[in-house]
Amino acid sequence: MGREAELRAVDAFLDSIDDGFSVLALEGEQGIGKTTIWRESIHRARGRGYSVLACRPGQAEAKLSFAALADLLEPVAPEKLRLLPEPQCHALEVASLRISDQRSPPKPRAVAAGFRGIVSHLAEQCPVLVAIDDVQWLDSASAAALAFALRRLSDERVGVLAAHRLDARLGRRRPLELPSAQRVQLSHLSLAAIHEVLKRRLGRSLPRPLLVRLYEASRGNPLFALEIAREIVESSLGPTDPLPVPNDLRRLVRRRLARFSPETREALLVAAALGEPTQELLAAALGRDPSPALEEAEDAEVLEPGEQIQFAHPLYSAVIYGAASRDRRRELHRRLAEVVGDIEERARHLALAVQEPAEQVAAVLEEAALQASNRGATAAAAALWADASRLTPADKAETGQLRLLEAAQARFDSADTAAARALVERLVREMAPGPSRARAWLLMALVHMYEDGPVPAEEACFNAIAEAGEDLVLEAEANLRLSLVCIDDFEIARRATQRAVEVIRAVPDAPDDLAACALLDDAYIRFLTGGGIDRAQVAEAERLMPTDGETWLAVRAQSVLYEWSKYIDDIVRARHLLDKTAASRRAAGDEYGAALAEHHLSEVDCWLGDWARAREYALSSGRVIEQAGNPLWRASALTDLARVDAHLGAAAEAREGALEALAIAEEAEDPWFSASILFVLGFLELSVDDLVAAERWLSLADSTVERVGLAEPARFRFHGDHIEAVVGLGDLDRARSLLARLQRRAAVAPRPWILVMSARCEGLVHAASGRLGDAVAALQRALREHEDLEMPFELARTLLSLGRVQRRMKQRKVARETLGRALDTFERLGAPLWAEKARSELQRTHVREAPLELTPSEEQVARLAASGLKNREIAKRLFISPKTVEANLARAYRKLAVGSRAELGAVMAAQPPPRTG
Repeated sequence: MGREAELRAVDAFLDSIDDGFSVLALEGEQGIGKTTIWRESIHRARGRGYSVLACRPGQAEAKLSFAALADLLEPVAPEKLRLLPEPQCHALEVASLRISDQRSPPKPRAVAAGFRGIVSHLAEQCPVLVAIDDVQWLDSASAAALAFALRRLSDERVGVLAAHRLDARLGRRRPLELPSAQRVQLSHLSLAAIHEVLKRRLGRSLPRPLLVRLYEASRGNPLFALEIAREIVESSLGPTDPLPVPNDLRRLVRRRLARFSPETREALLVAAALGEPTQELLAAALGRDPSPALEEAEDAEVLEPGEQIQFAHPLYSAVIYGAASRDRRRELHRRLAEVVGDIEERARHLALAVQEPAEQVAAVLEEAALQASNRGATAAAAALWADASRLTPADKAETGQLRLLEAAQARFDSADTAAARALVERLVREMAPGPSRARAWLLMALVHMYEDGPVPAEEACFNAIAEAGEDLVLEAEANLRLSLVCIDDFEIARRATQRAVEVIRAVPDAPDDLAACALLDDAYIRFLTGGGIDRAQVAEAERLMPTDGETWLAVRAQSVLYEWSKYIDDIVRARHLLDKTAASRRAAGDEYGAALAEHHLSEVDCWLGDWARAREYALSSGRVIEQAGNPLWRASALTDLARVDAHLGAAAEAREGALEALAIAEEAEDPWFSASILFVLGFLELSVDDLVAAERWLSLADSTVERVGLAEPARFRFHGDHIEAVVGLGDLDRARSLLARLQRRAAVAPRPWILVMSARCEGLVHAASGRLGDAVAALQRALREHEDLEMPFELARTLLSLGRVQRRMKQRKVARETLGRALDTFERLGAPLWAEKARSELQRTHVREAPLELTPSEEQVARLAASGLKNREIAKRLFISPKTVEANLARAYRKLAVGSRAELGAVMAAQPPPRTG
């Protein structure tokens, strides 16, 4: 009644869901009718055949982890959940209390990814409406999962309907931000609509003069009008009597509730104090059957009818609970703590029941925090840990501090870095030096690394190492974290990993994830600092790798393993490990871990020549990285795209993205990101033949890695381009110096890429010095090394270099063959800038000599093309693909030195007939 415009907006919203993700927010003051519109929307959605996931969180549930999410998932059958990846299915089952598993607690991201996955699965069958009333009371764990899911929905047939109260006491802050929401703010009802509401709900009409006064007093708010009208009817007020309108509607509601029997008021108080009241819980708390009391409240429309105990409006619950004295509420919570079954709710009641610190209560809160963590509700766990710390007695100060440290860690894990920082800064000030404070310093290092950069993070790690004392395992962990955050001095990182290995060798029962991470990190750092390849140590670490570990040490070890495989040129294995890591991180809901793997996949696919896929990975990881808000991660995403664009010949786009990334990296003073970006810029300028700019960028990259102590070329791989640019500028003495350094590194850690680069660059130096025979020998040696290297673009560059030297040696026929192979590869990969270089060299080999001999397949395709058949017709006749026809024709054109089908026809007519028999 009186909501025709709002319902039209609802209908339009429901219709739009079939076209893709849509959001509608219903907003308004308390009692304005949001819940009524919300319910009608659900009714209309079900009438359209939509699947509806609904919840109505209450204020008492706001601190219960995943309370709203469990309600949303209630109609989802178990077999639907099993369509998800196992980590996500398990996470949702644990979070919604369908199962209990303390051995394998889910990560919050797995819960969130699982919720997004199940909503997407349901939307494949029919449109889905996710309906949330009183969104301001969402518990933090559910809100985080919902926010994660909503940010990642786009084309799915999913609609979100959220009703939110606008209240000065609550502010406009929402626990759940709604992306691109259409907002409908409910205004006051008209006088006629208020008249119809009262007539239908009370079964009678008020005299118009009294109705007008009531309307003015309620300001068109239907709940306020209904409460005032009930008071008028029950008090038999006349048209001229003063209206029963107190300044605060709560007083009016309180007077109405006071008319209930004492038994009903007590039952309603218990229901208001419970997060999820049931008849069984009320019976246990009251010591009697609550049915008569519930029926009286339902008849008075304070409770909704039905099996579920739910207040008709949150105001009723708030007034009932607020009217009770503090002593009565504390006594009530003590009673409820004895009857509730859920440990989190029991802990909440105990915390509300006590005034002074009590270890018994703090211990229950700790147990509840562990359960929240085991369900993946890290934000809820943080609040419980903080309450446990607050209620820890003064004579157990260290225990209280450790509980607060757990709260800080949980805040960090739930991405609330500011709150984690505030807690851990307090802890490092207040805790006594020793292993406990060392753990606080380790968390402080992570906070610094995320917000402040490596220098303060390193200092925090050194503090942790100094205070670890005789706890060798803790010392080793601190050294590994130091090696992770130390990005500007590899000598420090090398000593840190070496010490970590010494510790795990000295501690027989060192955890496997610690040992694996220490061994891998140490081998990797020694490799990068010039110590060569220790395959035995890597194999030992792999044997210790946990198969399903989720600790930061296990995750770190997995990432080091795929980087190790990548940089020692085991590229196929590296790609397999990266695929596996990206899939497992995505299944676990760890989007940032998956994005990191995709960042590496983008570079690997560039090496493998699959630039379309490399671009897809760059864009995919970039979307996730953008959401993190970390500028350095944005620089990484920009670099990945610039690298692909440079290979594809999109020079302007590559240069713009790389320069933006470089500005970010230089502002952050991060040498790692800077070196990657400088390499891309140098390669780009080499591609467009600006040797001066190429040499400048690549020399900056060289000095950057030298400054941090990175001796191994495999990490950034700009060295071949650097030598080529220096040779091109004629500075042969410097080129020989750079080449000698590269050859020394190849002797220490020989593997395909560095052997190819050493040989190719040696050929370039010999060619520039006029020693063409030595140049050919070196370049042919590079070709042999290419057999063990899955890098087709680099192979084509080596062929281009060899073809140039062969042309200079007047070996025109063999040069054309070599350059033709290079051109074929560049064209197949889609590298126009480099294809043009090969094409230009080919044109310089044109002399009056017999055409190169065609292969049988090339000759067959050429004759059919000369006869007038189109490519698709040739493909159909020869049972090959059109692309194969194009490739054979391109080679035939080049060998026959023709540029059109007309020229091809003339040449083929002069050729002898094809051989038969």
